[in-house]
Amino acid sequence: MTSSLRLWARETASLVSEFDQWPHDEQPAGAKVFAHNERIIPAPPERVWDLLVDAQGWSAFYANAHFVELADPQQHRLEHGSVFRWVTFGMPLTSEVNPCKRPHLIGWRWWGRWWGRGTHGYHVWLLEPHECGTRVVTEETQRGALPGMTRPIMQPLLRLAHGYWLRQLERQVSGLLQPVEPRVALR
Repeated sequence: MTSSLRLWARETASLVSEFDQWPHDEQPAGAKVFAHNERIIPAPPERVWDLLVDAQGWSAFYANAHFVELADPQQHRLEHGSVFRWVTFGMPLTSEVNPCKRPHLIGWRWWGRWWGRGTHGYHVWLLEPHECGTRVVTEETQRGALPGMTRPIMQPLLRLAHGYWLRQLERQVSGLLQPVEPRVALR
């Protein structure tokens, strides 16, 4: 297979998890919603990693990340134990990073705030060196009444959103996107 063909076929979605270190109460088995997406991004893992740990910069390239704010104002990048608040899919969330192993693995447990209370999940990113750059895998589980009620919509929507996030991540790494003005924090 030629490199150009590999790059053309570089994005997939699945219902099978590759991650084997899920928190015991956030594993895909039994989750109301689960998504697995992956993409080959033509850049080294360190470049992709730098964008992923800059959570406050996500909204510059991922339109579904709003009002991202780290709990510790002295922190500028996600690291093990970081807590951040943000809005995604219209739901205000709090997230806590665990694990964080540069430049290959970052995950965060999240839970809904305000009207999203009782909703929780886990989101993980795996970065592997690949002959064409970096293989990026993102997986997420969702639990609670809201994901249960919205599963027929949320399951495909989450896969679409993560596919979009991966494509935008690639465009940002490649320098194809222009930064946008940051939004005012929402508490």
